[in-house]
Amino acid sequence: MSQARKRKTQQEKLPESRIRSQEETKSTERGRGDMEISSIIAAWRRQPLWMVLAVASGACAAFNGVFAKLTTTSLTSTLSATIATFFNLSPSNTIIDLLVRGTFFLLNLLFNALMWALFTGALTRAESTTRVSIINVSANFMITAMLGWMIFGEKLPGTWWAGAGLLACGNVVIGRREEGKKPGGTIGVDETREEAEGLMHGDGEERDLVELDEDLDRRRSGDEHEQRRLRAGQQVDAPI
Repeated sequence: MSQARKRKTQQEKLPESRIRSQEETKSTERGRGDMEISSIIAAWRRQPLWMVLAVASGACAAFNGVFAKLTTTSLTSTLSATIATFFNLSPSNTIIDLLVRGTFFLLNLLFNALMWALFTGALTRAESTTRVSIINVSANFMITAMLGWMIFGEKLPGTWWAGAGLLACGNVVIGRREEGKKPGGTIGVDETREEAEGLMHGDGEERDLVELDEDLDRRRSGDEHEQRRLRAGQQVDAPI
């Protein structure tokens, strides 16, 4: 009897240990997932606020375009027919179709307003308006392409990726060009050097200085001549 009880207790302990191990593995997986999410959030927090606002503005612009397209596309008619069938109505119900399209139109206006608000906030907080525009356009371009592929089944051929690469290269060139125009950039340094050299070795200023010196010399010579004449007159008028 004692051996049978021991066997039963061992059999009962085995599933408990398995359950504990499974719970531990689940907890570790959850911890890893939470760590990944927290690392992503921490990375976003490290970025400047204007950059986050610029990316959010580009995303809102992308959703704005999607909702604008859903207002007029035939895909919305299919969605309206599905909703009407769910409520036991006719698939060609005009009221449901208008409600769905009106909802997409209102979402279009909402995301348009959000886009402009976020973009304005990014411009006021950033030092460079060109950088804000570059990040906004890039985010809008990429998110629009992804949404078009997922929702409308649009294809992204090699030419699209080539165009995206050229757009990224152009944005980098524009950003560096604007940095060069700043006082700390190379273009600004060259311009200041040229201005300094022009000030130190300018022909126009040298000519002005020479003309001033000549005028002073003439005035001095004229004053000396008048003094000599006065002295000669005094000697003539002096009594003998």
